[in-house]
Amino acid sequence: MIVLTPVQTFAQTVIEENANPSNNYPLITDEWSFWPTDQDRAPRRTASGSSRNITCLSSSIVPLIPPSQFGRTSTARPEILVYLPTRISGQAVFSIQSEENYSYIALIDIPEEEGIISIPLPTDAPDLANNQLYQWSLIVSCGDVVGPDSPSVAGWLETQTDIEESDAPAMPSLTQVTQYRDDYFWYDMLSMLARLKAAHPADEEIHQAWIRALEGNSLSEVVEKPLINAH
Repeated sequence: MIVLTPVQTFAQTVIEENANPSNNYPLITDEWSFWPTDQDRAPRRTASGSSRNITCLSSSIVPLIPPSQFGRTSTARPEILVYLPTRISGQAVFSIQSEENYSYIALIDIPEEEGIISIPLPTDAPDLANNQLYQWSLIVSCGDVVGPDSPSVAGWLETQTDIEESDAPAMPSLTQVTQYRDDYFWYDMLSMLARLKAAHPADEEIHQAWIRALEGNSLSEVVEKPLINAH
């Protein structure tokens, strides 16, 4: 049984607003590159998304998010993709909280093998509200205790759940993926693309889209990592 000790959450990261966001993020140079626009509510400075304290892991945990650590979603129940190396525990602490008093924390089961996992919003977590900025974190246990020194990653997401949606097919298409890409819905785009790649591992067009999506957002190190539970 994992014991939770007092943990300094990533929500304590200082959000420093800047009057000129263009000073913080480069111009978009690739159609697969995701950077916040003037209309987004992305924090102008965030903690690093890479894992802290990897002493009990074979390598770093990598959140599949853009270099800004920020992405948008059109759903109230988004999925988050994270690369996990081989480790010694099958559980982690997942949390998500907003500026508007939404706060959720729970132990979740994670696969034992190395690879990219998909973390859906747990079934007992309330839906995310529209037009809110949320910060999520994942803390992996090294043994029976989760504490301040446990390996951890974090990211930000903004919800825009009031857009019109048609009934989605059981399996998404590359057309839907590129539509989400063009509309800058990072979390939706990547989770759809992961499902397609898992369902059609030999499809070269899907594979190339996966490569471009990751390499265009400084995630080259996980391009060839296996997808563990995308479905």
